[in-house]
Amino acid sequence: MRRARVLAGAAAVTALTAAALVGAGTGTAGAATYDGQDPTASGCASNTDTVASAPIYRTDGTQVGTMELRYSVPCGTVWARVVSYYSTGYAYVHRSSDGASERCGNALTWSSSLNAYSCYTPMLNDWNTMSYAYGANYTIAGWSQVAATASY
Repeated sequence: MRRARVLAGAAAVTALTAAALVGAGTGTAGAATYDGQDPTASGCASNTDTVASAPIYRTDGTQVGTMELRYSVPCGTVWARVVSYYSTGYAYVHRSSDGASERCGNALTWSSSLNAYSCYTPMLNDWNTMSYAYGANYTIAGWSQVAATASY
């Protein structure tokens, strides 16, 4: 009877170890491998949420776009997207824990699905840390005010 309990315990430890090894590709280590990668090409953009956003205003108070912080649950990553009524602008995503950032912009690309110009940054690992997005766009009247999202 004692031998059966020892063998059952050893089998349970082996199963838990195997499960941990199978899951090793996810979480912090898995998300870190996505740093700097394209969210669409990696497949991370297929399951995403906009977790924070901020309007972009011209200096006269007219809204000219939106800054978004996008988050992929399965990949544990974030990226910034600027959606603009004008074709020139930029976006940054910034990770607070180490100051890492990624950028997109200058000439924005027309998106018929958004009915606006946009760009999105490469991704950053966001497991167990906070990140935010910021950026602006260039209008006929000059640069808009910089918009920043809340941290997530």
